[in-house]
Amino acid sequence: MILIKLLTFLSPIFLNNDKFIENEFIRVETTWDLLEETKKKYIYEVSFLIKNKEGKNVYYIGSKVKNIQKSNDSNGFSTESSEGNNGDLKDQGSKVTTAVQKGSSYVDSGGAKSVGDQSSLSGGGSGRSDLTDRKPLKVKESTTNLISYDILTHFFSFNNINPKNLKFSLFDEDQRTVLLQSQSSETFSYFIPLDNISEFEYDGDNPPIICLIPPDGITQKSRIEISKRTNQKQSEFTLAFTKDEVYANKIKLLLDKTFHLSLEEAVKKYTDLQKILNESL
Repeated sequence: MILIKLLTFLSPIFLNNDKFIENEFIRVETTWDLLEETKKKYIYEVSFLIKNKEGKNVYYIGSKVKNIQKSNDSNGFSTESSEGNNGDLKDQGSKVTTAVQKGSSYVDSGGAKSVGDQSSLSGGGSGRSDLTDRKPLKVKESTTNLISYDILTHFFSFNNINPKNLKFSLFDEDQRTVLLQSQSSETFSYFIPLDNISEFEYDGDNPPIICLIPPDGITQKSRIEISKRTNQKQSEFTLAFTKDEVYANKIKLLLDKTFHLSLEEAVKKYTDLQKILNESL
C-alpha cells in the first residue's frame, strides 16, 4: 500500500477531452487532410501536432522491451518477447546507450553451436565389400539467443472503437514507413512513436531513455485509409495518454508518464522510481 501511494505521488494528472489531450507542459492535436478519394475509400494524411506549452525543452522518460530470438544449428529462428517489460524501467540485463533512434535495436549474441563427427564407410578385401554398420549423423544442438531491445518513445495513442477496414501507417522524417501494430485486435489503437531521444552522459549501468520535446514542438505525420463501407468519421477517432507498465513484487502497475523542464529532473525521477522498485523486491 505504501509503495502504491509513493508511485501515485510521482504521477501527474492529465486532461483529456478525446479530440485533443494536454497537461501543463504539452498539448497534442490532430489535423486531417484528404489526399485521395476513390470509389471504395478515403485516404487522409493525419498529422499529430505536439505543442510545447512551456517554450523550453520538455523531457520525459521512454522505455524498452526485450526481445529474444532463438536459433539452432539448422539456422532456424524463433522470436519471443519478454513479458512485463513494457515500461519496466529496471535493468533488463544488458547495457544500452541512449544515443539511439526510433526503431533501433541492440543485439547481444550468446551461446554457440557444434556439430559432432560423422561415421565413415569402410571397404573389405578384394572381390567383395563389407559394409560396416552405419551410424546416424550425430548433431550436438545448442541454442543461440539473440537479444534485442525495442526502444519505446511514445506517450500517447490514436484510437477508434471500430477497427474494421482501417489501414494506418506512420512515416519518419525521410517519409519511410514505420511498422506499427495495433495494441488490440478488437479496437483500433496505435502508440505513436517519436524520433526524439536525447543524448546525454549517464554514470551507471542502466541509463534511462530520455525523450525531448523541443520548444517549437514536434509534428508526426501518418496516413489512414477509411473504407466507404464502414466510413468511420474523424470525430470517432480519439487521443489518449499512455501509461508505463512497471512491476513491483510481481504486481503490475500502470503509471502516468511525467514531464520535466530539465534533464536532471527527468533523470532524478527515473532513479527515484528505480529505488522504489528495487526496494519492493
